[in-house]
Amino acid sequence: MDFITLKKEIEKWDPAGLLDGKTPVNEYDRLCNDLYAKLPGPVSTAELKQLIDRELQENFGISIEKIASAFKERYFREIEDFTRKINNME
Repeated sequence: MDFITLKKEIEKWDPAGLLDGKTPVNEYDRLCNDLYAKLPGPVSTAELKQLIDRELQENFGISIEKIASAFKERYFREIEDFTRKINNME
């Protein structure tokens, strides 16, 4: 998978709900760069969760641990789904 495709997939997913049309489209550049550095090898759900956790906490002040449990379960499912998706793309 090339960098542009990965970036588009992350922006489409929008893990922090930031891309509302008013936010700069470079919000996930660091996450894209860190994740792209791990490709083409498989990326584990734990690795992706760690990258996203760090990104959200350091750059946006969002702590996944403070998300309500109902939303947290959905969010973790989304991480698992995204991990499968990028691992299956070439």
